[in-house]
Amino acid sequence: MSPTYTWEDCSHKVVSHIADRHLHCATKNAIKSFYEGKSLEDLSIWPDEIKARQGWIYTRPWHYISIDDNETLSTVTRSSNGDALKALVIRYMKVGDRSITNQNRWQALNFFAHLT
Repeated sequence: MSPTYTWEDCSHKVVSHIADRHLHCATKNAIKSFYEGKSLEDLSIWPDEIKARQGWIYTRPWHYISIDDNETLSTVTRSSNGDALKALVIRYMKVGDRSITNQNRWQALNFFAHLT
């Protein structure tokens, strides 16, 4: 298996800063209501801050997909607890879902910013 390296806070913040600068004004305004005064960079590290806390441990598998060198995404057996790709798709849909609370949308945005 090839070694991998973690992003660490700084890398998450750099990617989120770049993304924030490229957001369309309408998109930025639409999500601003649940930024809660924080920057997208700050939101992007929240999932790492909470993944070891009681009540959030279930999100740990959302941070990665384990694929051996002899496997591909289409052949790997993916975790039934979810993985980074599944979490990214679901959180993307929740960010835009106006039928859920702003708190749930805020959490989804945090994970989406973290995983991208």
